[in-house]
Amino acid sequence: MKAIIVEDEMRAARRLSRMIKAARPDISICGQLASIASARLWFSTNPPPDLVFLDIQLEDGDAFELLEAVEVAAPVIFCTAYVEHALRAFKVNSIDYLLKPVTQPALEHALAKYDKLVGLTVNPETWRNLHVNDTQYRQRFLAERHRALDVVPVSSVVALKSWMKVTQLITTSGEELICEESLAAVLDTLDPSEFIQISRQTAVRVGAVRSYHKTARICALNTEMGKLEFSISRARQKSFADALERIQFRKGI
Repeated sequence: MKAIIVEDEMRAARRLSRMIKAARPDISICGQLASIASARLWFSTNPPPDLVFLDIQLEDGDAFELLEAVEVAAPVIFCTAYVEHALRAFKVNSIDYLLKPVTQPALEHALAKYDKLVGLTVNPETWRNLHVNDTQYRQRFLAERHRALDVVPVSSVVALKSWMKVTQLITTSGEELICEESLAAVLDTLDPSEFIQISRQTAVRVGAVRSYHKTARICALNTEMGKLEFSISRARQKSFADALERIQFRKGI
């Protein structure tokens, strides 16, 4: 397995290289590049690696200029000191966003996600095709977990709650995570046949609903932590009932 490091601080690049080798001896670092110019040349003249470790602020610009200038047909793990670029990084084919100084546990967690999301037998071309062929709807969230940013598959989310101008994600495991986007912005990116807003503050995955009390206007969802109940506003009750009926029809119930 081959990886490259794009990092303009050579000390940081060497440290990251040592950490990668300690975590995964099977990974060969086939290039350490310090600028956008050198990275553009490398990607133009070499076959794609399996994985790219990419700093955002480089000596001659930022990493997004590189990603716009050349086709990087491999998943990316960002390593940066700047948290404000996280949402932009999430829109490209990134697996994780590590804040400097990168720790060994954080790196190993990112590599484990690479194994899980891509698979060691999937080549970069397959990854590129999977990325290009994504539906128009969002497939992942970038959410805060234990004071770090993590990738959360949309398929693992059962409910969304508006909370102080951000969105709380509730997963099938019952975990509550924070996504730095408003509920309205999040819903604009999701498949409307899968998620429906049931009140001003809450949206649920229709397929996760396990019971619906029409008179009380309450729906219940099951998670690994137990049952969750949400109130449905009177104004949204009919659209919710219609959505529930449609998904039951698709399931053949």
